[in-house]
Amino acid sequence: MHRPLRLRVEKLGPLRDTEAVFGDVTVIVGRPNTGKSYLLRALYEALAPGDPWGLASCIAEHPAPGLDADRLLRIKIKPSSTKGGLFDARVCLDYDTLAKTVYSRIGDCFAQSLLPPHRVEAEPSLNGLRRLRDSARRAAAETLIETYGGRLLEAEAGAVCVEVQGLRPPRRPSLRPWLPQGMSPGAERGKEAWEEEAEELSFILQMRLPLRLLVERCLAYVTRVRVVYAAYGRSVAAQILLYSSLPGARRLYEASLVSEILGERSLPFLSLYEAVARGYAKLLRGEKAAVEMIEAFKPLLMGKLRAEPGELVYEFNGDGVPVKFASALAAEASALMLAATSLVGGEADEKWLLIEEPESQLHPAMQAVAAAVILRLASTGIRVAVTTHSDVFAVTLLELVRAARTGTLQKALDSLAERLNVSMPVLEEEKLRRLDVRILYTRKRRAGKGYEVAELKLDEALSRLPGLSDVVLEVARWSLERLLA
Repeated sequence: MHRPLRLRVEKLGPLRDTEAVFGDVTVIVGRPNTGKSYLLRALYEALAPGDPWGLASCIAEHPAPGLDADRLLRIKIKPSSTKGGLFDARVCLDYDTLAKTVYSRIGDCFAQSLLPPHRVEAEPSLNGLRRLRDSARRAAAETLIETYGGRLLEAEAGAVCVEVQGLRPPRRPSLRPWLPQGMSPGAERGKEAWEEEAEELSFILQMRLPLRLLVERCLAYVTRVRVVYAAYGRSVAAQILLYSSLPGARRLYEASLVSEILGERSLPFLSLYEAVARGYAKLLRGEKAAVEMIEAFKPLLMGKLRAEPGELVYEFNGDGVPVKFASALAAEASALMLAATSLVGGEADEKWLLIEEPESQLHPAMQAVAAAVILRLASTGIRVAVTTHSDVFAVTLLELVRAARTGTLQKALDSLAERLNVSMPVLEEEKLRRLDVRILYTRKRRAGKGYEVAELKLDEALSRLPGLSDVVLEVARWSLERLLA
């Protein structure tokens, strides 16, 4: 469905000079500490320019010279030529400074939040940062009109401007008498009062500039790719993510120790945090995307989510409880569902969901359901890349793909649901048949130290997956030997 993405990685953790090709669905397997998470993080780095929400959060968490209204805006105020007691203003936004500062801060976010020194290259390249200046100009114009209204003027050197008429002065009764129409500039008292009033109005206009939204737009226009990274540690962070993204709690999160420890140091955490917040907003508004994801995740949740103002409710067997009181499964699956919801819709050419160990917190039977849910997401156009230690998850996913290609998908779904006593999501055979599904595994390099990435064919993967079942068999043999000794 999508063009494969080729990633080249050099000197990244245990990985040494290796390549990986990602399809519509990519499953990364391998033994512990062989580079699976490093590979997924490298993919996120290649895609990160397409994560305007996460990057904007990271930039906002790290204030920098140049990224403040005082430096970005140039404001000229004069008495209104048509209405007494009011002002006209010319507001210009320096998009050159905006672009340069954002570019610099992106580099800082990568350095502080991603990986040690290494090299990652993607083909085709998804890095649109070279277009950042044009994107900044477009974002500046749109934000000025939306924030201040007025008329867009001819662009100045490195800046866009709007003219706003009829602005009311700050509500200072003691100063308002000094602003009659046709006020004489020579009147010292009137001039001083006018200058003070104009200065205060200029400050108010600066404060109204939505810097975070401006940065988001600047990044959003630079690429048509969107990515969300559901990194490891979701089960610990899920409750924090879910509740800090609710109305009224966001400010508490941003001032909390959790923000200090996780947010400022983890760009992937911010990626998931922002996606969960946007997914919740869609759920609260009852958007079609949220309805689709509720249906897709219902078998995994064994229930469904309902959004209320300031609350997320998990409904199971007719009973509703706040997610904070629900099971680890509910928190884990809820975070993934809201993250996926944030990606549905919009104008992005590609949407990526990267998941570390989707089997986390799930009973083995539900790991099989999770595999089917991932395929359901992929059939909607979301590209999914996962790492996993669960051959239950991996084998289920691969077997369902093979069933779709042989025309036996529904039979396979029904038989698996009956064996495991679970429900399965609805999957469309034709869509699954067209998916480019790839299995990557990390292995020791044939020559030299470190690990490399290799690709397994579908049938080969079903017999060579290193996962949980071989460990279970070894533990069972060990226990039996102990009993017989």
